[in-house]
Amino acid sequence: MEKYKSIDPQEYLPLVQKIAGRIDVKLPDHWDREDLIGYGVLGLMEAIKRYQPAKGVKFSTYASLRIRGAIMDALRKDAPVSRGRWELVRKITDAMDRLAQETAQEVPLNALASELGMDENTIEEALESFKFLSNVSLEQTLGFSEIAEIKVEDTISAPADESPEERIIRDEREKLLSEAISELNERQRLVLTLYYYEELTMKEIAEVLDVGVARVSQIKTSALASLRKKLERDG
Repeated sequence: MEKYKSIDPQEYLPLVQKIAGRIDVKLPDHWDREDLIGYGVLGLMEAIKRYQPAKGVKFSTYASLRIRGAIMDALRKDAPVSRGRWELVRKITDAMDRLAQETAQEVPLNALASELGMDENTIEEALESFKFLSNVSLEQTLGFSEIAEIKVEDTISAPADESPEERIIRDEREKLLSEAISELNERQRLVLTLYYYEELTMKEIAEVLDVGVARVSQIKTSALASLRKKLERDG
């Protein structure tokens, strides 16, 4: 294992700041961006301690997972989501995906509210919970069931000691994810590509698309809701 002192934490502080700046969730009232950075630094330090070069994964890739995970874990502990809230999230995202299929475009909040007979504030709050689920990467998980679970570790280089069975499972998950993404509309695919692969911030994506940040967030949430449904369907 690479020794702790062989990696300089200062070198990776910009990575922590970048990841903290891309967290697309509403922060608790008593949080600010400095809190995100603080928890991200804790994730960085944990990454330095646990990093194993022999696994064949770049440190920056591994550290990114730990940094995002530390931030999101802290947020979840500070604002836990009840089982009832997850059931509401499922109901809303199912409706969002169904309406998106019918109209071939992202579903505005007022249309969701009308379809479900809910007020817009309730829906907005529930969708913030969905962002907790989908924010760590593509992401800690995209579904609510074990069958649909796709972890970011499945998309990076396989470790040298991966068994044939594990490789088959990983390849199948990647195939399912790729097929699900291909079924999204062009705008949804673009937003996911810019956010997850080009690693742009929501503000930068808004500038590329010439729309507001809130609109980008809506497109991203709609795309992830559709992915969850498709993965559960094909899982």
